[in-house]
Amino acid sequence: MWPVISFRFGIKGILIWNTNYWTSNLAYPDTFQNPYLDPMSYQRGYGKWKGYIHYWKNGNGRLIYPPPEVFLKYTPVLSAPVSSLRWEALRDGMEDYEYLHMLKSLEVNEDLPQYIREEIKKLLRKINALVQSPTTFPRNPGEWENIRYKMGYLLEKANEYIH
Repeated sequence: MWPVISFRFGIKGILIWNTNYWTSNLAYPDTFQNPYLDPMSYQRGYGKWKGYIHYWKNGNGRLIYPPPEVFLKYTPVLSAPVSSLRWEALRDGMEDYEYLHMLKSLEVNEDLPQYIREEIKKLLRKINALVQSPTTFPRNPGEWENIRYKMGYLLEKANEYIH
């Protein structure tokens, strides 16, 4: 929902400070941290004294993970990174952002029949009502899936008239 919230409030981007922060030499000075066994992100600095280990949230800075075979000794690793549910949700949100951007431009497209433009306006108003703030948005995945389906349907209908 993060990109949808950004779209709703006119924010044109998002900032992700890191996607693969899976080891901390502060908590694991002599080896790699295995995020499959210890999912915590650790930090230092930010006014803390030397040697102090501060705990971030689980998964903070982690959207992709190393392949599990990284932790087998003496094994060359050529496998791709492992995706996370957060990464997949972010991808879905970016696709939703694209859908919303396209619908917003079609809302005023005179090549479309009035009834399609009205359906687009109605859906965009519904989304604005549902996404009221950065913390007030649909929590039911089924509700958002229905909106996602409707966005796709309207884009397909609009495509029939745009040449």
